[in-house]
Amino acid sequence: MQAPAAPWTPPLAHDSEALSVVALGMDEAIRAAQAWSDLAGRALEPNPFFESAFVGPAARLLARAGDPHVATAWRGSRMVALLPLATPRFGRLAPTLSAWTHDQAVLGSPLLDPDDGRDGFRAILHWLRRRNPAAGGLLLPFVAEEGAAAAAIREACGLDFPLSRLDPHRRAALVGGERFEALLDRGVSAKKRKEFGRLRRRLAEAGALRVSSAETPAEVERASDVFLAMEAKGWKGRSGTAFAASPRGSEFLRGVTRGLAEQGACRIDVLHAGAAPVAAAILLGGRRRALYWKTAYDESFAAFSPGALLTLDVSRRQLDDGVALTDSCAVADHPMIDRIWPDRIAMADWWIALRPTGPALLAMLRARRAARSVAKTALRRLIR
Repeated sequence: MQAPAAPWTPPLAHDSEALSVVALGMDEAIRAAQAWSDLAGRALEPNPFFESAFVGPAARLLARAGDPHVATAWRGSRMVALLPLATPRFGRLAPTLSAWTHDQAVLGSPLLDPDDGRDGFRAILHWLRRRNPAAGGLLLPFVAEEGAAAAAIREACGLDFPLSRLDPHRRAALVGGERFEALLDRGVSAKKRKEFGRLRRRLAEAGALRVSSAETPAEVERASDVFLAMEAKGWKGRSGTAFAASPRGSEFLRGVTRGLAEQGACRIDVLHAGAAPVAAAILLGGRRRALYWKTAYDESFAAFSPGALLTLDVSRRQLDDGVALTDSCAVADHPMIDRIWPDRIAMADWWIALRPTGPALLAMLRARRAARSVAKTALRRLIR
């Protein structure tokens, strides 16, 4: 039997003051998982999508994700900044470097140490400039524009790396610090609250309503199977986009949820009507910042809006638990969550110019996105 690989250590681990930047392949990154997890636990702002428990399964099992290399900055033996990077995409003027992302990740803020993260990220930018002489810039998709991580990125960029915003939008969020009843007063009309009460009573005719919360790895593993089955029965199953549509998709969801549950960073809530599960929600993260990542519901109960009812139950639990912020992970103007959560967080893709060719490449990216938006609008109209 082959012995397990020794943990990876940075070249300057002997020097507690030195700041170094190292690119790790996935094998090396997994060997550095302890340092990676330590940084994720103390990061300025959590980002479960960039934790090893999420990146590893996504790189291995999601066909579109590909194998990233992980740019890391170290203060001696302590990791202080981390950003997974995708393979460069080449345009006409210069290649575009991009943070590694995929359809299942909707937050692209790097992991940054509270003390040295800003300097570590600046060191990564200088390293990218030296290592990629043709690169015009770095794209960070889905950056939360307010908060400590965004401020640190702006400071790291300074005047050396001009920063621009693409596709700014606002998405629903649940901000902690208030009672559930106060949230309803702000976000849900009296008429809608009355309707939710009526739907809950009618759904209860199928069986007593209760919400189960899976948090341990074993519980999460069982609840993930409930979610997979429920999602596969719905429109995603019919369109072939459900996780259970492929063995790799199912393995990915199980691997991510169990891996994060082992770190206390995953919870799956299931709404039951009697013995029947009717809606499920997967939350990632913890009390500082949580992500309302995935939801599914049994369409045979669609008339009772079980997904919205479960969202109300989740909202009460998040507020009672003192979670500072729960990000909906939803598109702007979402028809369900926007009617329940009145607060919004500002999001955008951030373009960081690495050299003078950056502005020209940025203009090309803007033009491509505008053309893509026009094409999508035309397609939707044609379908209707």
